[in-house]
Amino acid sequence: MSNLWALVGHFICYVSAQLLLCINATAQSVPVPVNVVDAQLTVLAPVMWVPGTVVSDNNALLSFEVAGRLIELKRIGSSVAKGEVIARIDDQRLRLKRDELSAMANSARHQLSYLNTQRQRQTQLSQRHLVAQATIDKINAQYEIAAGDLGQARARLAQVNRELTLTSLRAPFDGVITQKLAQIGEYVDEQSPIARFVQTRDLEVKAQVPAKLKAFIDKNSVFSVVSHFGEHSPVRLKTLVPVADDRSRQMELRLDIHSLSWPVGLDVDVAVPIHEKKQAVVVPRDALVIRREGTSVFRILQNNIAQRLSVDIGLSDGSLIEVIGDVKPGHRIVIRGAERLSTGQPVIIKHNSDSLVIR
Repeated sequence: MSNLWALVGHFICYVSAQLLLCINATAQSVPVPVNVVDAQLTVLAPVMWVPGTVVSDNNALLSFEVAGRLIELKRIGSSVAKGEVIARIDDQRLRLKRDELSAMANSARHQLSYLNTQRQRQTQLSQRHLVAQATIDKINAQYEIAAGDLGQARARLAQVNRELTLTSLRAPFDGVITQKLAQIGEYVDEQSPIARFVQTRDLEVKAQVPAKLKAFIDKNSVFSVVSHFGEHSPVRLKTLVPVADDRSRQMELRLDIHSLSWPVGLDVDVAVPIHEKKQAVVVPRDALVIRREGTSVFRILQNNIAQRLSVDIGLSDGSLIEVIGDVKPGHRIVIRGAERLSTGQPVIIKHNSDSLVIR
């Protein structure tokens, strides 16, 4: 009886194995819908995204060189052309000082003229031995003192005239007033900032990049910059400061965005190269099939039969990734539906992901 049950058991196992083989064969004979793309030969330039900021090369705190009471200051947001007046201080004190020094200079000039006449007269009398030499020496000394007084008065008058011109604060470049640091009616000291003035043309993007990436950046490098206003590319390098911070080991990168009207202070992201450019066969990341036996892709042959190709992965750039192996440019590679494939499996090529659903 035990032998009979053993035979029955062997028979059941045999039948089960045959049914499994039949099921697998049937499954392999049913075409699987897939999406495909062609493998491409392209130049890869892998990047890393670093944060940056739109900055102005001219961003100044403006102040007067003379003290006084502020009587005029343009409003925040005012656009001011180079040389145009931004602010004024009361110049009445300096005008009174100018008038005083002008009078002193005139007096000194008349005194010098009188002494010059006296000196000439005394010199003529001295030649006739009618005046003592001591008198000549005295009047020459008086003349030299008067000449010095006139020079001093003129210098002080020139200084006051210069200070009068400084009571009007003029724009050093075309820009916009972004901050008021003093109010009309306040007394402002010399060198006390009264406004922040920012140039809004010829802007730059400033970013910090690891010093080790300098090997992949040169004067001809171009970059992509992304902001709230969209992506802009190519953006050219303006300067790379070749000195790294002691702590962060990062260098400052400046990019030229003079053609853009982005606001100063805008946060951006900059694509910085992290590897030398190289030619590579690439496929979308979705093509990769990662299983226990390794990474592979599925190529679709001319007769719409799947072929599994083992690959190693290399550089990546966005959604594309380098595949190293038997994949050639132009091979049709499965990007959706590969999880149900095996070598020898027939496929139906669909043109959108919605049509992958078997109905």
